[in-house]
Amino acid sequence: MTEVIALAPGANAPLGPGTVDVDIEVQQLGGAAVLVEAGDGAVRLLSPTDPFATVTVLPGEQRVRVQVSLERVAPEAVRLRLLVWSPGLSLPLARTVAVVAQVGGPQVQTELPGPARELRAAELVEFYRRGDGWKVRAVASGWVGHVAAMADAVGLPASAFAVAAPEPSSPPTAPVSPPPPEDHEGPSPAVGPPALRELLDEVVGPGARYGDDTFVDFALHGMLLRLSYERSGDLARIIAVSPGGEGELTDTVALAALRATGEAPLAVVSFAEDETTAFVSAPAVAHVDAVDSALLKALLAEVWVTAARFNARMRTARRWQRPPQLTDQIPRELRLGIAEELQDESAWADVHSRLLAAGGMPLVDEPAAVLMPSDSGQLVVGPSLLSGTARAWAILVERTVRASVRPEPGLWRAIAARNDEQSFVRFGVQDEGLPGDPPAIHCNYAALQLPRTAVTADLQRGLEFVDHAAEAIEDTLRHLAADSADYRNNLPWPTTRRWSGPGSEIKEQLLVREIEGLPADALPPDGLAARAQAQAAALQRAGLGYVAHVALLRAEAGGDAGGAWREVSRELVQLAPIAHAPDDGPCATASLHVRLGRLDAPRPMRPPPPPAPAARSIRRRLFG
Repeated sequence: MTEVIALAPGANAPLGPGTVDVDIEVQQLGGAAVLVEAGDGAVRLLSPTDPFATVTVLPGEQRVRVQVSLERVAPEAVRLRLLVWSPGLSLPLARTVAVVAQVGGPQVQTELPGPARELRAAELVEFYRRGDGWKVRAVASGWVGHVAAMADAVGLPASAFAVAAPEPSSPPTAPVSPPPPEDHEGPSPAVGPPALRELLDEVVGPGARYGDDTFVDFALHGMLLRLSYERSGDLARIIAVSPGGEGELTDTVALAALRATGEAPLAVVSFAEDETTAFVSAPAVAHVDAVDSALLKALLAEVWVTAARFNARMRTARRWQRPPQLTDQIPRELRLGIAEELQDESAWADVHSRLLAAGGMPLVDEPAAVLMPSDSGQLVVGPSLLSGTARAWAILVERTVRASVRPEPGLWRAIAARNDEQSFVRFGVQDEGLPGDPPAIHCNYAALQLPRTAVTADLQRGLEFVDHAAEAIEDTLRHLAADSADYRNNLPWPTTRRWSGPGSEIKEQLLVREIEGLPADALPPDGLAARAQAQAAALQRAGLGYVAHVALLRAEAGGDAGGAWREVSRELVQLAPIAHAPDDGPCATASLHVRLGRLDAPRPMRPPPPPAPAARSIRRRLFG
């Protein structure tokens, strides 16, 4: 039996002559590289033309294999450092183990200690010359700031690591059903749901069709799409489905799917049972007389845009095949015309007024939506604009289930598995703080609305659905996201919401640079609010909001200067107003307003008004 020597960080062991094999297992693997260090301190990355070492990255297996022929290492090289990194800023490496082996000798093993598993990039081991021989040292430490921090520490540009990991072998191919031919002549065949046949011809024109009375498959610019139709009484449920790509379902792929779902107002990215094929779907529930070509266009545009966003996140992922016909632009056939309106927004006015009267607060990025406090956390309720058009919108009931999520392996796949095209709710992932902060998991119910009078009932149904879904996933989150914040029971408003951070032009403003460059315990500059108001035209609302955000960060930090920053924050918040209802005055941006209120007088959230009495089961489905 081969002897295994466990090396603690900093410990070393001798190596014999010949070839060394290194097997690295990384639960969150984004890439790997070997850094070659010369005696004069110069560093470079291992090149594919170097004859003394090879690096093979197997992201699907979450493994890296390195082989080094010590006798062939260039004479000027005195040290070889093995580096790995996770797929993104928000993803820690988690458990990472390196095993170094030589024929006839013992195996040397080291791993990242518990606290170091939160790192986004790490140096695991290094080989270094000692006299005429070589030794191996366990380093097992690294950087929270991902590739950028690692590159800065070793003295190379971050862009060098984008190509450091060698390309793996060709991705696996999977059989793909050929789309119907687009050179079809004559009328469309009489297949598919009768209620959709003429409408589909109106949207994409006559063509080849496949299906039965419940669904129809057709091609648009070579991409195979599907529309399904189900009727219950006077209501119809229509689902649009598009391909999302093929490959291996890893945590990286699942996270990309959840992020794309979290960005989409209505669509969800789900996976087939074989876990190799992704689909994108979007549902609508409407009165049968209200189903028209505008509805089909909105649904098809929604899945097309979401599929493009998902695959944009997968561009750097190996072993993933994007649908070749998928474009980043919505096909012209799916763009709503001037006269096509899906909803009179006045239908929302009554519900909007009731929510405001009940203590809701409008959101900065969706002024028509309202933040509602409840006894089990805060909810976002209201309409949400769809991707394909500024006129179509959906009722949205959303709950933040967990925030500051630092996942155990398998979490993203476990959550992604709960998303399917038949579900009335969906789970998504969003960045709730600044870029690089741990993300949050959301659960929402969204239904595309056509002219209807049941908006209040839809909101009540949505509350039931998201409550039940949040309860159903609790056990999974308890085991695979144990250190995350439970936002269902105690939801402080996050720093920002649905915001990727300020643009570079905002951060370059002189006033922003001045206050961000102050020492941690510094007092606010004299006349800060007045200077911000004088620069309002240049900063605009986004810049003013960011100045207020930076001031609130210092106020929230407390300390001797905390009180002074709280007072100046109060003035700055008022400089970023947003009109939250047609006849009301302005209020501060929602997130800043809530944070300032929490500093002034923390108090428990007010429960919502009781719903109208009705015998409803949270497990009831609209169909069946």
